[in-house]
Amino acid sequence: MFWTSLSMGALAVAELVALLILARLLSPNEFGLYSAALIVIKFSAIFQGLGITPAIVQRPVLDERHLRVGFTLSCLLGLAVSALVWAMAPAIAGLLRLADLAPVVRAICFVFLFQGASMVALAAAQRALRFRWLALVDASAFALGYVVAG
Repeated sequence: MFWTSLSMGALAVAELVALLILARLLSPNEFGLYSAALIVIKFSAIFQGLGITPAIVQRPVLDERHLRVGFTLSCLLGLAVSALVWAMAPAIAGLLRLADLAPVVRAICFVFLFQGASMVALAAAQRALRFRWLALVDASAFALGYVVAG
């Protein structure tokens, strides 16, 4: 519980700091596009897991076959969500009346491929109650993403 709470609190503060820095570096129009794209990506992420993580965490007996099937499904779902967001980007941009949104959404929709590939490993760590490791992974992923993107 401690590591999960610490991780969530630290990530919330880090995201706030990152947003404040981006707000200073980007023009209002660019920041608005980034914010809209982030909303689209966060909303789309709801559909990526579709119960794979809870199934791995809660399954009474877990063997290699379950992990392989979970990994395959999570990678396929990551690919499907990424492709769907890519294809829907112009329609979403039209719906939100932001003509420049489609390329931004398309540029960051590939995150679902990486999330799909990591989903089973993270679920297995959660099942094994390795919350300290999960907190370090979350912090490292955020820091690496910010360094690469920022």
